[in-house]
Amino acid sequence: VGFCEQPDALTGKTPTATTHEPIPDDSAPKELKQLISDGKVKVVYDSDPEFVKADRGWADFHVRLEHSFKYSLTKSRKNGRWQVKITVTKLEPKIELTHLIRLPASFKSPDIWQSQILRHEFDHVAVSLDPRAMLLLRHLVERLTVIEQTLGPKEVPSNERISQLINEELDRRRQAVIELMRQNNLLLDKVGAHGAQPI
Repeated sequence: VGFCEQPDALTGKTPTATTHEPIPDDSAPKELKQLISDGKVKVVYDSDPEFVKADRGWADFHVRLEHSFKYSLTKSRKNGRWQVKITVTKLEPKIELTHLIRLPASFKSPDIWQSQILRHEFDHVAVSLDPRAMLLLRHLVERLTVIEQTLGPKEVPSNERISQLINEELDRRRQAVIELMRQNNLLLDKVGAHGAQPI
């Protein structure tokens, strides 16, 4: 079982929609419909040959962070290089958490919503939906500290470069929370033996 936004470990490829066949959720149990709604979950059969060969389900999550910000800047030159001190004065984050559950096309069944493997993939969605991760991300983003940096010898403190420095700092925080979520999902698989043990 996987859970991240990188190329999956089973095939080494980033999933594409070309091999995906959506699974209608009309017959999904009520509790799973709630997770589908809360987690913005898309459930598909995947016909990619390498994925089908792996013969297991896969749950991916994606954390999207959009933001606008304003900043103040102080700069000075030392030894021919710009030293900048950036203070973000107003940052408005928009955070979205989405999920994609893939099952091999060979698992097609009218009873797929009752299958143990699909329920296990939804356990991963439930772990990712723990509100503390998104609260932590919001906290870290909204409390961005002062960024101090010495630019490269030929770099100038342009708006583009300053925005890049702010975006890099925000992405470091986003990646740290994603890693925390990934570790929680690994723990789920360890405790639950990849869905073999009820939790």
